[in-house]
Amino acid sequence: VGGIRASIYNAVTLESVGIRTLRHGRENITLAPAHAHWNLLGWVGNAIYGTFFALAGDKAPKRLPSIVFALANLGVIVMIPFLALFLLSGNDPAYVPEIVVGEILTLSGMIAFAIAVWSVLLKKA
Repeated sequence: VGGIRASIYNAVTLESVGIRTLRHGRENITLAPAHAHWNLLGWVGNAIYGTFFALAGDKAPKRLPSIVFALANLGVIVMIPFLALFLLSGNDPAYVPEIVVGEILTLSGMIAFAIAVWSVLLKKA
């Protein structure tokens, strides 16, 4: 599973850097919000989740790390392409339902993470 996660992260990094390079090369910042969301939700969020679960060790619930990973990444995978299409289309509302689905998945991952944090904090007390 670790190798699969590393492969996903590497692919996301290369694509994210590619978007940034393309955007700067053409001096077109239309996709800047999609790029920012991708980096913050995809990278920063996963860095926080991974660091917490690594530090929590056996105190963390056994299944929640996988659930958080799946929900958070599925949300980003759904949300970012449709956010990019939304931005490129001049804010066409036809893409909003798919963006909302991605947001709900991402938020669900954050809620699962909050449950994991609270469960670890309650075990320490």
